[in-house]
Amino acid sequence: MTLSKRVAVESWAEGVSWMEKLSESSVFRGQCNSCWPVESRLFRHYQSKVNVGDEAQVNRGIAQETQVRLEALEEVFFKIVVDRNLVSGESPFPRSNTLAWAQHYGAPTRLIDVSSDWRVAAFFGADDKRKESLKNGWTVWAFKTEYSERLLGQLDGDWTAESALEALLEPTKSELDLFIETQNRNGYLVVNPPNPDDRREAQSGLFVAQANPWGDFSSAVDEARVWLANVLELSVLELLNRVEHAPAVRIDFPSSARREALDWLAKVGISNETLFPGEDDEVAKNAFLSAWNEHREGQT
Repeated sequence: MTLSKRVAVESWAEGVSWMEKLSESSVFRGQCNSCWPVESRLFRHYQSKVNVGDEAQVNRGIAQETQVRLEALEEVFFKIVVDRNLVSGESPFPRSNTLAWAQHYGAPTRLIDVSSDWRVAAFFGADDKRKESLKNGWTVWAFKTEYSERLLGQLDGDWTAESALEALLEPTKSELDLFIETQNRNGYLVVNPPNPDDRREAQSGLFVAQANPWGDFSSAVDEARVWLANVLELSVLELLNRVEHAPAVRIDFPSSARREALDWLAKVGISNETLFPGEDDEVAKNAFLSAWNEHREGQT
């Protein structure tokens, strides 16, 4: 991949100037450690433990790690609240909320997260809850919109567009079966969800979920595990290299700019509380599950 430009800024204000200039033609991705390549966390986690030259070993490790993460989830949460209502439309909650919950509690659902709002990407770059990267700088990537559309088009064998998800808001079983058959789906569905209701408009991403909510969950987990290993966790840079002339701008911030950035973003309404309202609260989580179960019982 050939970067259009790599910029090392000295302050938050200088970075804001760059991101504002790029906002009309780019989508953005924030990373809290400037040493990381543009890869998902799961890939980075396992890649650090093996010989990176052994692609087969990396893929096997990713599959094993994904299975561990899936098994660690509360089955009732992932099976019922996440996969079944996501496609079937049974949940009383917006499906975008469900996706956010799945991601927030560790489900390996996110493929590539980008935002049309540079402020949202900057928040995820500046915010480092694990405190592992505070000594390092952080980065905001700006990918040209034209490129991102071409990448999605290139991968359309495994993806659905937002319009396809809208068509599945309240499907019947026969309609969904027909959709899966015509799309040649094998137990999973990748979606680009609509903007998440009252959260920041541009907080969106690409997610994987069980395609057939009436199918066997255990087999779907196995299929998702294999698919995640072979497709989902490919290096994003590798994907970028498949598209000619995929310009991007990488903006590197010093670690000292984190606090100023987070304070500035909070003043314009972008914080963990507004992006994930109530989701750090165990009481709110239990209320969410209780309300869904009551709704479910009312449907039977």
